[in-house]
Amino acid sequence: MIHVLLLALALQAGAVDPEALRWFRLGEGMIGTPQAYSERQAKCFREALELQPDFTAARYNLILILVRQQQLEEARAHLKELIRQEPEKTRGPLLLAEVLLRSDRLDEAAAQVSRLLERDGEIALAWQLKASIELRRDQLEPAEEAARKALQLAPAEPDAVFELANILRQQGRAAEAAAQYRLFLESYPDDFDAHLLLGFTLLDSGRDEEALPHLLKAEQMQPEDAELRRRIAYLYLDRGEIAEARRRLGEGEPGDVADLANLAWIAHREKRYPDAQRYVQQALEIEPDNAELWRSLGDMYMERRWDERAADAYLGALEAGARDHEMLRNLGTALANLDRHEEAAGHLAEALKLNPDSPQTHFYLGVVLERIDRSEESLPHYLEALDGGIDEALLHYRLSLHLSRTSQPEAALRHLEKALEKEAGRYYPAVQAELRQVHSDLDAIRYTPRFAALLTRFKPE
Repeated sequence: MIHVLLLALALQAGAVDPEALRWFRLGEGMIGTPQAYSERQAKCFREALELQPDFTAARYNLILILVRQQQLEEARAHLKELIRQEPEKTRGPLLLAEVLLRSDRLDEAAAQVSRLLERDGEIALAWQLKASIELRRDQLEPAEEAARKALQLAPAEPDAVFELANILRQQGRAAEAAAQYRLFLESYPDDFDAHLLLGFTLLDSGRDEEALPHLLKAEQMQPEDAELRRRIAYLYLDRGEIAEARRRLGEGEPGDVADLANLAWIAHREKRYPDAQRYVQQALEIEPDNAELWRSLGDMYMERRWDERAADAYLGALEAGARDHEMLRNLGTALANLDRHEEAAGHLAEALKLNPDSPQTHFYLGVVLERIDRSEESLPHYLEALDGGIDEALLHYRLSLHLSRTSQPEAALRHLEKALEKEAGRYYPAVQAELRQVHSDLDAIRYTPRFAALLTRFKPE
């Protein structure tokens, strides 16, 4: 509600003590200045009341200052006295209802408003207060009825328009709410709350482009509002405007896990890898059991091929409760690269339980099983990888060894040819090394004309 400090003594009945009047005029002189609603202004009205306790204009102004300063208990005490001094007026009971509402004493506030409306059912501000009370009680239909009654009595009254907008927003009627906020802004174009709530309402209805100017306007008015700055940053992230998002998320000392995670994402996208890792580590200091943070850190290390760090991070994610296919596969891969093959095989097998159709995971597990002398177990995984579309030279080479060992020469030669076609520089020497074995896996094909032709064809010049 908007209440204005009294500028004159026209409503003061009876004589006024000259010294009390002087103090009142001092306070009155601060209206419209930076001292308005200050403790200094309050002192002026207190001094006037000390000299003349029935000085109702001074008491009313003091109450308004106390309400603005959130000194609600003291405001209530003065309101009771004001109502006693001017029992026929409605300003005291109306302001008391608002103070009770601000104090979360909703039942008392509702009773106060009911008494006012029984006395006069045409008081627009009383209906507006009723709308506010019902909104706080989550009684949205009665709240809307009261707000519309207030507007019927005082058409386009800005505060009633604003209250109706809030009610409509709570009901999920975003388009209607947005229209009411816009109407309110016609009267108060620089109102922070209206721009903020209109922006959020437009966001709720997917109208991000319309929302952004209102959120930016609110940000201009209250740049210290961290939550608003964060919402704008996320909006810029959605728009792909990374620099604007980074500037907002990076202002001050970020202490929010979500902010740090987004800063890490931005830094990673911009290839500032040390910064990205630092942000995730800072977030983990706040939430050491956050599985997603551990996983993100593991992904960053994995991308940089820092296997030991990646493995430690993924193990942290596992300990924190993460258990998804991709993370387990990455963990198994990192451990395999560290020659921790037994551990790697276990995690890759777990990954396959979650996604048994992953050709890549079958391939990795097949390689690891061979490294721990479980070659026979690897063949089904290689075949699953092949059926799933994996076409890597290593897979073809390993299959050629398996198929030769199990006396399937045609298939063995076919896969050996594919391996040499893809990476002759790597696998021609591997074949030569294999042939030097006393008992080679290639014995079933080494004396065939086609094998000899392959060696001739791919022999380095």
